[in-house]
Amino acid sequence: MGSNIRTSIAAIALLVFLVAGIGTSYWAGERLRATAQAEWTAKARLDAARLSDGVLFWISKAEVNLRAMAGMFSDLSQLSPEDFFRLVEEAETWDPEIRFDTVVHASRLLKDERAAFEAAAGEALRDASDPNASAAERFESFAVTHSSNPDGFLGLGVDLASVPEMRDVATTARQLPGSVILGPAFKGDEGKTVALLATSSNLNGGDGVMAATINLHNFFDALGQSQLPPGIEVRLIERETESTANLIAKPIIGGAEPGPNTAFTEVVRIVKGQARWSLNWDISNDYLGGPPENAVLLIQFGGGLVTLLLTLMFAYLGIENIRFHKLVNDKTAQLSQNSMIVQLTMDSIDQGFAVWNSDQRLVVWSKKCEEFWYYPGNKIRTGMHMRELLEHLRDAGAFGELINEVDIDHELQKIAAAGGNSDDKFEMTDGRQVHVRRFPLERGGYVSVYTDISEEAKQRVQLEDERARAVKANVTKTDFVMNLSHEMRDPLHSIIGFSDVILKSQAEPLGERTKSTVELINSTGRHMLELINGILDLSKLESGVVEMDESAFELDEFLSDIARMMAVKGGETGASITVENKAGIGRKLIADHLMIRQVLINLVGNAIKFSPGGNVKLIAEIGDERLRLIIEDNGVGIPPEDLPSITEMFKQARTNDPEQHGGSGIGLTIAKRLAGLHDCEFELDSTLGEGTRVTLTFPKERLG
Repeated sequence: MGSNIRTSIAAIALLVFLVAGIGTSYWAGERLRATAQAEWTAKARLDAARLSDGVLFWISKAEVNLRAMAGMFSDLSQLSPEDFFRLVEEAETWDPEIRFDTVVHASRLLKDERAAFEAAAGEALRDASDPNASAAERFESFAVTHSSNPDGFLGLGVDLASVPEMRDVATTARQLPGSVILGPAFKGDEGKTVALLATSSNLNGGDGVMAATINLHNFFDALGQSQLPPGIEVRLIERETESTANLIAKPIIGGAEPGPNTAFTEVVRIVKGQARWSLNWDISNDYLGGPPENAVLLIQFGGGLVTLLLTLMFAYLGIENIRFHKLVNDKTAQLSQNSMIVQLTMDSIDQGFAVWNSDQRLVVWSKKCEEFWYYPGNKIRTGMHMRELLEHLRDAGAFGELINEVDIDHELQKIAAAGGNSDDKFEMTDGRQVHVRRFPLERGGYVSVYTDISEEAKQRVQLEDERARAVKANVTKTDFVMNLSHEMRDPLHSIIGFSDVILKSQAEPLGERTKSTVELINSTGRHMLELINGILDLSKLESGVVEMDESAFELDEFLSDIARMMAVKGGETGASITVENKAGIGRKLIADHLMIRQVLINLVGNAIKFSPGGNVKLIAEIGDERLRLIIEDNGVGIPPEDLPSITEMFKQARTNDPEQHGGSGIGLTIAKRLAGLHDCEFELDSTLGEGTRVTLTFPKERLG
């Protein structure tokens, strides 16, 4: 019974002590919390006041700088834009913290003065809010005459009065000489939030204002980076009236309301010129880490709370441990599944893939690799060093039959020297050709890709054989054509000669029928000789045996010789030949003289043949530093459907009388190919019934 009483008394005493201790701890903690809260709030308000003074000081320095700049510009009428810009740059060195976006001087214009100003400037005053629009007419305008940023929204010819916020500032500054007026915030160039500072230039003999824009976002961003302690945010609110009853607040920096973590807001009002600002310093619960609570919590909760926290902590750690193990198991299963999918994908590709780390150890490989590695069996495994694979390849005879002479260290050095970005080929013992490419990995090591290129190699050999046979056949064909042409030319010369003798003989006059037959033999022989000569020329071109003998020769004499040479043929058809040398006397062409002569003879001959009674022009001209030789006629022309193929071998234009003009159909082909040997562009234009124009354009390197 006594023991129970003592136990009860001890329990009651402990309970009373516990209650008293908890009560005392709670009361002391609350007193400590109240004191810490008061000190924390006072420190925050002191920082807010200091920061507000900094803003006011910065504005004052900006006013001083602008006033000093206005004093520098003593005679703006004689100041060039370059001098103005230089003086602005010099002024910016006075205080590194003061940076104006744009500095301008604006002249005051009354309504009746505006027309004269616009006439002198050569353009109308522009609206600052819309550079493409003219400023509206007002009793008083402020025209920008000097600007540090002529291409900005406060460029030359802009009317400051076109924006209400700038108009009030400029008007007030002009009316208060010596004062610097700060204006309300507004949207400026590229959507920037800016405020205008302005001061009168009357002290310098002018009738206008010096003005500068301040980028408020840049200033407050810089303030936040350099001076704002963590836990203090600033919001700039523009107040449009002093009347508290009709107060209209417009947020400029930050929102209209404080953030959700704000403990309280310290408001400092600034009235400067036309500006009515409220600096709202939002003090968050994180400022200076918040009011000191650690000691309060320690006193109030004591050891019991520590025990509870420890218990909760261990419970949390246990729960987290279980969750972590479950997450690890899930991730392991997912990785195993992904690895299996990757492995199956790699194994299904008809290429070998192997990944080696920076230590030359195998990470992963596809089943196809085992075939290219001569089936190493159980030797291949994750982490296997490349030395083991090379030793297996040596034993399998991959490096040759002399196994004992293979230096594995040397092979390793070769692979290391090749690096992670290399390309190699080797032949397997069964004759297959394998292409190996290595691709470097970002963190070291590389991926090797093995491709069986045996079929490709076989196809390349077959293509080479076929090409060699084609070249041989072409040479044989060329030799045959050239030999046949030579063999046929001698009898044709005899036929043509004998027929000429018979036709010109006066001893025994021929009958009409006999004469017609002999003339047919003569013309047919000449046609065949022309055809054979053309085929022989083409054979030489195709065989590549044509040698060029290039020299510089004068165009004027060259073209005149061509015209004189072809005049006889022109006389047969009644066609005249004229030469127009627009390239100038003494101009030279660097080319094979005989080849170009043959080209022009072929082209002029065609023009004569298809322009009976017409005119053929041989023109030389210079354009784009290139020489153009033009053969132009006013003959029958070429049908449009024949133009794409007219320069092909044996192709002739379809006319109303196919037998009228004859020809072998090779002349244009030879002319185009001979021109091509000189890197000459060959262009043919023709209109049916109007004529044909062939243009040969030589590169500038061939002008002498």
